[in-house]
Amino acid sequence: MAISFNENFYLQEKLAQLQSAGESLSTVEQVADAFTAAGLTAQAHYQAYGAAEGLNPNADFDTTLYLDQKLAQLQAAGETQFQSPGDVLVALQAAGLSPLEHYNQYGAFEALSPNASFNVSAYLQDKLAQLQAAGETQYQTTEDVLNAFQAAGLTPLEHFNQYGQAEGLTAKPVVGGTPGDTFSLTAGDDQFFGTENNDTFTADAGTLGANDQLLDQNTEDNDTLNAVITNANKTAGAATLLNIENVNLDLDVFTGAAFNADNTTGATITASSSKLGFNGEFQVTNTGDNNVTAGENVTDLTVSDLEAGMVDAGAAETVDVNVSAGNTANVTANGDVALDVSGATDLNLTATADTAIDLTEAGVDTIVGTGEGAITLNTTVTAASGDEITGIDTVVIGSGSGDVDASDFDVATIEVATNMSGDLTVADAANVEVTEEQVAGLTVSGSAATNTATVSSALSSVGSLSFANLAAATLNLSATDAEVASVDGATGSGAVALDINVTDGAEIANLDGSNLTLVGAGDVVVTSGDGATALDASALEGALELTSSSSSGSQEIAGGQGDNVIEFTAASGDKTYVGQSGNDEVTFTSGSVGIVEVSFAGGDNTIDLGAVSGSSAEASVIGADGVDTLKLNGVTGKLAANLGAGDDVVEMTSGSNSGGDLTLAFGEGNDTLKVAASGDLSDASVEITGLEAIEIGGSGAATFAAEQLDGKELTVSSEDGSGSLIVDLAVSGGDSVDLSGVSLSNIVGSSVEATINGGSGADTIVGTQGDDIIIGGSGNDTLTGGAGDDTFRFASTFASGSGSDTDGEDTIQDFTGGDVIEFTGSAPASLNIANVSTASGSEDNGIAVFYDSANDVTTLTVDLDTSGSSTTNDLKITLVGQYSADDFAYASGDLSLA
Repeated sequence: MAISFNENFYLQEKLAQLQSAGESLSTVEQVADAFTAAGLTAQAHYQAYGAAEGLNPNADFDTTLYLDQKLAQLQAAGETQFQSPGDVLVALQAAGLSPLEHYNQYGAFEALSPNASFNVSAYLQDKLAQLQAAGETQYQTTEDVLNAFQAAGLTPLEHFNQYGQAEGLTAKPVVGGTPGDTFSLTAGDDQFFGTENNDTFTADAGTLGANDQLLDQNTEDNDTLNAVITNANKTAGAATLLNIENVNLDLDVFTGAAFNADNTTGATITASSSKLGFNGEFQVTNTGDNNVTAGENVTDLTVSDLEAGMVDAGAAETVDVNVSAGNTANVTANGDVALDVSGATDLNLTATADTAIDLTEAGVDTIVGTGEGAITLNTTVTAASGDEITGIDTVVIGSGSGDVDASDFDVATIEVATNMSGDLTVADAANVEVTEEQVAGLTVSGSAATNTATVSSALSSVGSLSFANLAAATLNLSATDAEVASVDGATGSGAVALDINVTDGAEIANLDGSNLTLVGAGDVVVTSGDGATALDASALEGALELTSSSSSGSQEIAGGQGDNVIEFTAASGDKTYVGQSGNDEVTFTSGSVGIVEVSFAGGDNTIDLGAVSGSSAEASVIGADGVDTLKLNGVTGKLAANLGAGDDVVEMTSGSNSGGDLTLAFGEGNDTLKVAASGDLSDASVEITGLEAIEIGGSGAATFAAEQLDGKELTVSSEDGSGSLIVDLAVSGGDSVDLSGVSLSNIVGSSVEATINGGSGADTIVGTQGDDIIIGGSGNDTLTGGAGDDTFRFASTFASGSGSDTDGEDTIQDFTGGDVIEFTGSAPASLNIANVSTASGSEDNGIAVFYDSANDVTTLTVDLDTSGSSTTNDLKITLVGQYSADDFAYASGDLSLA
């Protein structure tokens, strides 16, 4: 990556220039405002004016040095029209380039150095020697090395930052420009005056003392002091160093290395050591506006009393920066470092490579990150309202609890690496990564109710997460079957539109929210969805298992694409469930008492509604083309079930419908209604269509209204072989029923008998295809038994002198083989049967048989009062066809064909 324009650094440079010129400006904001008023950005100012003023756009780029090098290069190439650095600048500006832009596009690959601390030519030579020593003989010249860097997309400085330091290569200062004088310090008190060119001062072991004075009035040259620090002067007393731009300290000590910069101005202080046993600690005090760099083997750097200067962490692993009140801490990091900043309200971080910074700070309100590398900021403090962080890749909240206000963090990611117990307030579109289980519970809140946020976690055990004051949020769970103690998306007016995205399933103990969406892959188990008033899992590729919900409010739940299991336990209120194409199970364990709507798009589904009870209970079930099973435990409310195609089953576990409004539309397929023993569905408000089979459970009788089975083709069977069917005309008030399409199971162990009860009027009854008991009742009924051995039952009472006909005058259309006329009203053990010649004929204590040839009917007159004559008390039964007395046999109340 190229060296970027560092706006904050440039503003600091310009502010220092203005202040040295006596201008009253005191902050970089004032400088920026002045630029804006002039219609300029900081970068535009540098290109138009700053470069000519010798200002630098970045700590890594020295404008003056670069122009000097370019001038020397051009003159060496015979370009004699360039007589000064100003001429070079004019040419660059005419080409639309600033010195920095020219370096990034051309100079970096012309072996020009970006600053005085990094000598590109020396680095290329060192790298060439290293490669050749390693047997890389294809590299013969430094140009070969430079070309290799360029092919890899790296400048020499970038190669050094990313690789060279780790390979043991060092950055050497630039020796060039216009050479100045060379000075050597003595053991005494020295006073040297530099020239206007690049002077070199050498202080051998022990010669740099507090009374030495190295004075240079030229701020445009590039002077260097190379000093050896020994035990004799390891605290390097405050020598006077005026405008000595490069102070290089060789620490020839084991411990206690320090430098007092009280009388040093305009310098970059670089400390390094090659001494075996050196403990790596170095301190600069009274730093002021000077810059400090940790060189080779300096691993623990302390900088005190920093004002406008900059700190380059270099090789240091730990950096402690104390800033004078009201100043900004400017720190450059080249790798991972522990940074402690005190005294500053503003912190500028520049990364030359990807960097992780463990930050401890007190009172810093604004943190700005820049540079070529991504910065991960590990902070251990609680952010207060108004703290600003920008330009940082990741901010890691590493310890502490309570609320953290990150609403002014303009960062790529906020990482929560501590068990928080409060609110994390974030800016709009914030990304939060949870890397520590939130046992105490983390609430992610927006700084405004219109904000959005994304929270992600790869933990297998996440803890509790809540979302508040957000328009929408996404929760990403990437661990397989991630366990989450709770997720709260809020309800009511503060509800967050929360998308829960699972990579490979999840287990959520408690789920709350009124605008929840589940997406992703794998199965999701929700142990308690009491507060999930609206949950849409229709885009979930797996199944939703909601194992408990005792919510008394309304709920709308859509299942996933797998086999969902939904259970409403002790639930009340209105419930809506929408299934997809899996094989779902939906259960209301304590019944449905509100408005319930259940529907499916496909699959073989089971719905257990329990008891649809209460006048306000209203249930609707819409099935799909699969095999749907609907279980009911009595209906006193309203239920409408449209089960669609497929071989559907309705199970009435208690069997009865008491005052409810029940509609069962079975649709296409071979459908079955299972009715429990003694089940009664004869209520007039029960409507059944599309049914093919009835299965009766237990040993009781299932009762239906005549109109429910009239004209239908279906089969009736018994679960244990002892059940029976009752069809009742009296309930609905109808006067006819045709059951000829009803087949009764008559296999071994499962024989079903049907009883058909007529009403009080003149009924027309057609029996089933099996063995029926037909009771016409008091009206003049027309009875047809149909196939099977049918019993026509009459309840008229036999009694001497007072027998009564309660059955009316009935006609039996098909009295055949195994049929029986049964008298139940105190019928005698035997009766006389005789033919009579007239319709009014009778038989004493018997049955008179008269055949009406004109109408081809036979009338049986039963002497109920044993009077021996035809009276109104006699029972008259008409049989279609011709019969005589010899055709009948009577025994103990049963009349059958002989």
